[in-house]
Amino acid sequence: MSDETETEVIASFKYVLTTSFKYDFKGDRQDAAFIELHAPTSRHSRECAALKQAFFGSAAGIGGDEPKSKKDKEDVSITGQEVIAMLAMSPAVELADVMDTGISLFTNKGVALVDGEVNLNKQLLERMRQDDLEAMLGEYLVNFTLASYLAQMKT
Repeated sequence: MSDETETEVIASFKYVLTTSFKYDFKGDRQDAAFIELHAPTSRHSRECAALKQAFFGSAAGIGGDEPKSKKDKEDVSITGQEVIAMLAMSPAVELADVMDTGISLFTNKGVALVDGEVNLNKQLLERMRQDDLEAMLGEYLVNFTLASYLAQMKT
């Protein structure tokens, strides 16, 4: 019998935009409210590997102790904003490259859907505010790319 806790694996989540943008859907002009983000598949392994490597490269530069007590392990959490801040502060990581990788991932068919309906393509992505793009990438990393590592730290 294992003491390990089961971690909830999610297939998708909604990133709520702080600022909407216009897009066309079925002949009507719409205001985007959210982006539905789907878990990566092996088809996205190159982008996910680059993002994971950037995160761990930045974490290695910051250092810090592993959580030791059960309470410390239960308290292990990180937000998308914290992930992006950590990447931005790391001299080992080029944030522009991370953002380019995120854009490449998000514009893959089926990964990011505007209001859960329209694939986020380059033209639509260019209408997003930079703050939304960064926050969305951070949340994607927390929910998918880093999820197994964060869960492991809690055990």
